[in-house]
Amino acid sequence: MTRISIYHVGALEEVLTTVAAGSGIRWSTEMHDWLGHGIYFWEDINWAEWWQAERWHMSQGVRSGAILAASIDVDLLLDLSRRSDADFFREEASVALEAIQRRKNQPVNDNKNQLFYLDCAVVNSIQRSLADSGKHGLRMPFHLGTSLTEDGNFFAGQHLQVCLWNIEALQDVIHISQPDRL
Repeated sequence: MTRISIYHVGALEEVLTTVAAGSGIRWSTEMHDWLGHGIYFWEDINWAEWWQAERWHMSQGVRSGAILAASIDVDLLLDLSRRSDADFFREEASVALEAIQRRKNQPVNDNKNQLFYLDCAVVNSIQRSLADSGKHGLRMPFHLGTSLTEDGNFFAGQHLQVCLWNIEALQDVIHISQPDRL
């Protein structure tokens, strides 16, 4: 069992309700979510702080968003940084992708603007089979921005994200007060 820390950025009242009651976070259901519909977590507190500063504005000198910290057993996630999980995902996703591409109005991605309509449709279509296999979400590496070298792989904005479908898998759930530096 390998436990990792993960961080969700959301509305302050959602975070406080989740800490107190174990539920309350709304799923992201944007049609362009890169890991499909679910509850998104950063694996690095610095990325969570960045997202909190980007996403949640100041209202009367106070940020309206908050960070929820928790831990989860990686074995409860389909971890696309592991070869066996990536192979399983590829098989499931290939079948879904084939069916989606036969549709009349198939979704397309817009990588430049980070809008992943096709990716979202694929994950949403296989989410039940992934959950039936005992997985509570996906874990996947991403990058932001452009490479330091032309057509290269040196992305300064690399990070891991988790999209959960079942927050009952979370442990050690707490609210993190916002650092002054934000």
